[in-house]
Amino acid sequence: MKCGYKYCKFGGEVDKKDAVKVGNRYLHKECDNEKNIKVEIKDYYYKKFESKESIQIVNGAIKKYINDQGFDAGYVLWCIKNKAKVLNSIYGLGYTLTYKLNEKEYKTYLASITKIEYDQDTNSEFNTTINKNNAKKNKKWGDLFV
Repeated sequence: MKCGYKYCKFGGEVDKKDAVKVGNRYLHKECDNEKNIKVEIKDYYYKKFESKESIQIVNGAIKKYINDQGFDAGYVLWCIKNKAKVLNSIYGLGYTLTYKLNEKEYKTYLASITKIEYDQDTNSEFNTTINKNNAKKNKKWGDLFV
């Protein structure tokens, strides 16, 4: 069965038992997640920055960052929530996305909510998610240097 997401990264074929049904369409779980994150990016951008840009421009920029330039949708959402202080245009987000220190900070953020384990038998990594509330939070300046 064909995946109903226009920008599917898995070749377009999806098993009915592994798919998520949205309306009359079947999507990969990852495709559905990316689609929902794109909507969240758009909503958050309009809410936070109170932009007067048209919806076509915002959707085009989000498509450019995620589908054309290959940024992770979660990374784009994280940058717009945590790093973008003032944006006059959605295209100004590109500078924040390409800044290498933001990528490193995002990876440490992911590592704090996800425990990465290494399987000795197959020599591969697999992720085990942990509770966000159990992750150590740096509350003092001295904790940052430990």
